[in-house]
Amino acid sequence: MCSALGLMATGNSVLGVNYDFQFDHGMVVINPRNLHKWSELPLGGQFRWHSRYGSVTLVQFGCELPCGGINEMGLSIHLLEQRDAAYPPLSLLEPTLSELQWIQYQLDTCANIDEVLAGLTTIKVHSQFIPLHYVIADSTGQGAVIEFVHGEIEVSRFQAGKPLVLTNHSLASSRQYYQQYRLSKQPIPCSSTSSARYCRLFDYSQTFQDGEAPEQFVSEGLARVAIAGKRWDSLLQLFCGAGSFRTCWQIIFTPGKRSMGFSRYANGRGFEISLDDWAFDTLQERLCCDLHLSSDRGGKPNMTPYSYHENRRIITKTYRPYKRHFPARAIEEIARYPDQFVVFEQ
Repeated sequence: MCSALGLMATGNSVLGVNYDFQFDHGMVVINPRNLHKWSELPLGGQFRWHSRYGSVTLVQFGCELPCGGINEMGLSIHLLEQRDAAYPPLSLLEPTLSELQWIQYQLDTCANIDEVLAGLTTIKVHSQFIPLHYVIADSTGQGAVIEFVHGEIEVSRFQAGKPLVLTNHSLASSRQYYQQYRLSKQPIPCSSTSSARYCRLFDYSQTFQDGEAPEQFVSEGLARVAIAGKRWDSLLQLFCGAGSFRTCWQIIFTPGKRSMGFSRYANGRGFEISLDDWAFDTLQERLCCDLHLSSDRGGKPNMTPYSYHENRRIITKTYRPYKRHFPARAIEEIARYPDQFVVFEQ
């Protein structure tokens, strides 16, 4: 699921996302520059690159397979489910990345949205798990939505002064739904469906006025479309490893400040990270912190050296409900995958 709201402004953009899923565990990872990397998808062969930029990512499905993050240039990306997605056909001759590794690749190699868009036809995306679209913002005040419609890549750009709103259908279908409701003059349902959330969030986005604090405005707007969990979630998690879809966290990116704020919906605990606090020119190893160990919002996470064991602990919980598709051998491969990438000297 998920909802996104962004306010584009030169040097002061804000992009916020409600991450709606079945569980809220995970870790935040600080990734160094200058790592040799490669993909190992059956389609597209082995595609190689090296990370030009350090980044901070939010991880549930394995280190190097993030849900979102921000790099040291301020480029910010987060996923949302796209229920009507239809990806372009793939070829064995084309470089291909999974839908999550694509996020890490962009953070590793791109400084702004223009660079991301320039490579869209070169690096193809393969949906292995959940069909997605992406919201992106950068430090120049640009925003973009990248999605997959009728087998084609569609890009919608948002310049300064134009709010970005996205939920779980393509922008075209969401806008059409919104226009139908406006023409019918019926009230927008107060439900958690993708279309209802889009309409309510779009109406809210039009109320922003100069002088308001954009980060607070975005956070409050997302709170209005947050999805509460059901009371039997904890019991279901005990037996199955996953509960109903609900808002797990809210993330606020401020690309111009090279920072992001994270808060868990369940208790409001979270952290603020500024990339200015990390010396990526000398960082030689990954760092990580369990999201459940985060402090009150506004604090800093207690980062410790990343380890295979921590990665495996997180992803074992994540893939437990899907063990039919991810047997123990696959879990082990995902857990050890980042250990193959080493920092190289320039």
